[in-house]
Amino acid sequence: MSVIIMKFNDWLKDVLRLECLLFSKTDIYRLIEQRQNEKCLKYDERKELYMEIHSVFQRLINILEESCPNLTKEDLIFCCLVKSGLGKSIIGYCTGSVSSQAFNQRKYRIKKKMKEMKCEELFELLYQSNDFV
Repeated sequence: MSVIIMKFNDWLKDVLRLECLLFSKTDIYRLIEQRQNEKCLKYDERKELYMEIHSVFQRLINILEESCPNLTKEDLIFCCLVKSGLGKSIIGYCTGSVSSQAFNQRKYRIKKKMKEMKCEELFELLYQSNDFV
């Protein structure tokens, strides 16, 4: 791996760490933590969550859109939620898909799309376990 790629990876990890930290300080994040035992977010809350994610994870979303233009908007949101350190059940609560099978299917489809675009390293960076939050 070249020095430039290594520096980029370190920079990207720092950016992701900061974006995750910022997200954990938002009102919608606190709402998710308080109400995670309910079935799913209400439509307005989900809309607020998506707007907040687009605001906080702006750099990550830009990188994903440029690197993997075949990812859908829902895929982008899912990637950000995963990177934020939220668990499967909470991500399901946020997206309205509460089954573990739905989570695994979306992750598989994202991995497949990213592999087609030669973005395996980016996928690994997103889905590796983290301790940002």
